[in-house]
Parts: sequence; structure tokens; C-alpha cells
Amino acid sequence: MKRVNSHFLASVVTQTSAVFAILFTQCGGAQATVLYTDNVPTDGLNVINSGASQTLITTLQTPAGEGIAVSPDGSEVVTVGISGNAAPILSVTNGSTSALVSQLSLTSAAVSGLVLSPDGKRAFVLQTFDDGTNHIIVVDLTSNTQVKDQQLSLIGNAMGMAITSDGTKLFVLDNSGPTQVLDTTSLAVLASIAPPAGGVYRVATSPTMGSAYVLDGTGGFVQVINTATYAVQTISLPASGANNVAVSPNGKTLYLTSSGSYSMVDTTSFAVTKVALPNGLNQAIPNALTVAFTPDGKSAYFLASYFQPRQPVTAQLLVVDTATNAIETTISLPGYANFLATASGILPVATTPFAKYTPQLLVAPKLNAYSMAASFTLGTSSQPLSPTTQTLTLTVGALTVTVPAGAIVQPSPKLGLYTYDGVINGEKFGLVLTGQKNGPWGIVAVGSHAFTSSTAPLPVNLTIGTSSGTATIRPVVAAQVMSLK
Repeated sequence: MKRVNSHFLASVVTQTSAVFAILFTQCGGAQATVLYTDNVPTDGLNVINSGASQTLITTLQTPAGEGIAVSPDGSEVVTVGISGNAAPILSVTNGSTSALVSQLSLTSAAVSGLVLSPDGKRAFVLQTFDDGTNHIIVVDLTSNTQVKDQQLSLIGNAMGMAITSDGTKLFVLDNSGPTQVLDTTSLAVLASIAPPAGGVYRVATSPTMGSAYVLDGTGGFVQVINTATYAVQTISLPASGANNVAVSPNGKTLYLTSSGSYSMVDTTSFAVTKVALPNGLNQAIPNALTVAFTPDGKSAYFLASYFQPRQPVTAQLLVVDTATNAIETTISLPGYANFLATASGILPVATTPFAKYTPQLLVAPKLNAYSMAASFTLGTSSQPLSPTTQTLTLTVGALTVTVPAGAIVQPSPKLGLYTYDGVINGEKFGLVLTGQKNGPWGIVAVGSHAFTSSTAPLPVNLTIGTSSGTATIRPVVAAQVMSLK
């Protein structure tokens, strides 16, 4: 790599930016199921270890109070939330590093549903506007752009939606009319299905059985819809009051929550088994808004919020062994929550945020190149940096570059100067890192990469060892950046 442009290094931005309370790096992570819930008081995203420790890892400051969905491979967590009185924001978070990948502001309107296509490339957001119209917003997650806004012909307000396992159809609930089935490509109406007598409340689709399940407004019946023929069957539940419906990963069991119990329905025979909860746990299920499963289906998670007079609202996860229906444990969460999703992947390892982190990004679209410069100082509880023995990860939008431990060299032990020059994931990358002890530190990184957008703000995350920083900034477009070999 040729000489670094000193003027560029000196132009590191002075604006400060918020950093996550805790960030993660994949280094040292273990395979596990990760749970995600929203955190209503902070409008953040809780990340929970579902392994042996069953504990909250952290709460990210990513708006998630309107919905959470995880890509099938667990690589991305998509959330919708409203920060303050602003319009809803759709955020994409890296499932392995918990780094923010992208954000997109949506039109200001109430959100009543979020689902992803099975390939994880598109997000569908269901919104109800102040004029009473209902819309489906389609977002291309690869380019972080809204590609469609389709007004729906509902009679009342949208109540929720679900997507079929093959990704071709959306089932949209109408609180005053028939359930509509939409083609996910054109969003044209394929069918309208009369609702149960008690109206509609929740909907879920089977991952394997080709069925959609609509819970009626009284919680006493489930409408079973064949997703190919739209034929309808009705299941009567042993007790009214069910408030949520979910399908096990193998599609064989339907779970419904109700006061002091939950019911399991065999999706072939429609036989119903009711499971009572022990005394003292009766308050967990009535407020359970979401049910989710480990990918292998061995555990079910019931998310419950507790509303008690003159007491802070709290949330718990009730963990149930699906083979024995025994309660394995409960996990306490801060604040309260409405949404829950699970993913199988690398369980992140907690890191400490930089005390200060001010990055700047230049991109040269004609050269398919970029350069990033930043100054940063370590947090008071951070471990000392040892660049020659630690992994360094730089994330710019959807691009992640990881320099393995031992690859960064120090030309002279007497100088606080570290360098790397090589090829990572088939693209040239080089960096110069300067600093000592707690800092301040400075970094300049140069790489080859074609960004899909050169003007939209991008999250820029830097992790060295167990210390991290993140900021979302708008890149400066340049004719050229520091040249590469």
C-alpha cells in the first residue's frame, strides 16, 4: 500500500455519535440459539443467550418496538421501531456481530406486521395510515431501498400477516372483513377468505404443512386454511380466551396460549391437549404476546409481560421442554416486551464500547474503492489493545472485513504504529493504526469494494479485540482514494 494521505487522516470528523452500550464480535463465539426481544422502555433490542446460562447478553439501541424478524440462516435480524415521535425505522443488524448493517426510514404510520421472504432478501411491512388506508411496504434488504408501496383493499384495519414457507403468498388479516391472500411479487389479491364468526386476531403459517392458522377474536376457535386450495376447516378449543398462535418448526403441533394454560393441537388429527401451569405462573401466559421455538423444536419460549399496580412493568421468558411440557426455567428481562424471535448461529462475545469514536468514510464508485479514517479512545473498563495479537473487524454497511489475529504487524516495537496490507475475501485491504495504551488511537483503512449506494448513510463499526465502536455516517464521494498496490 502506498503512502497514506496525511490530509485525509487529519480530517477525521469531530462530530460525536452514540455508541451501543455493548457490542459483539464473533471471535471466540460458540454455536447456540440466540433470542431477540424488543425492549419497550428503551425501544431497543434485547439479545439473549438461550444456552446453558439462559441470560440477557445486552440491549442494543436499535429500534425494535414494532416488530422483529430473523433471516432463515440467522445472519441478519430485521427490526422496525419508532424512536420518539419519528417515523418508523427499519433496521438490519448482523446476527453474528450485532453490528448495525443498515437503517431505512419508513412513512409515518402505525405498523401491524413485519415478515421476511424465505431467502432473507425482502422485508414486508404492514402499515395503517391516519386516513384509514392499509399498505404493504416492500423493502429490498440487499440495497436497503423501498421498492413498493401497495395500498390494500381492506374493509377495516389490518390486524397482522404471515408469509407461506415457499415465500409466494401473504395472508393479511382484516378486523372487519375477509382475510386476503396476496401474491408476494405483484401484491395482487389471490383470494379472499371469510373470517370466523368471532372475527380475526392472530395468524401463523406452517413451515411444512401448507396451512395457515387464523385465531378468532374470541380465542375459542382456530381456522385452518389450505394455502393451495384455500379450503377451510375449524378447530374448537377446549376453553376460550386463547391470545396467540404459533407453529412448531416441524409443523406438527400448533401452540395456543390462554389464561393459566396453553394448548397444543396436532395439525394432522386436530386433537387438542391442554397443559395447565403450576400455581404462581398463571400470570405468565395471559400476557404472552409471542411464542417462539429453538430451531430444533426442543424448547418453546413464551414471552410474558407483567403489569402490576404501582410496580415497574417487567417481562419474562418462560422456557418449556416441548417433549415433556416441563418448565425448564424462566429468564427475566428489563422493562417489558411485545415481540420475540429466535435464530441459530454464533453466540456473540460481549465487548466494551470505545469512550469516543469519530469515523469518516470516503468512497470512490468509479474505482470500486473506499477509505475509512477514525480516531477513538478506549472505555475506562476496556482491556488494553494488542493489535498484533488481536482480531480486527471493520464493518461498513453490508461489508465486513476481518483481519485475523497475528496478521497485523508492528514495524518498530518502539513506535505505536501498526500496519496490515493484503487481500481479504478476494478484495485488497490495508490499514495503518497508531496509538498507545488508552489512546487516543487513529486508524486509516483502504480497500477495494463496490458499494450499491455511495450517498446513503452507512453504519461504520470497528472492533479490535474486545473493544468496539459504531456510528452511522454519510460517506463523502471522491474521484479517488488512497491508491492500492
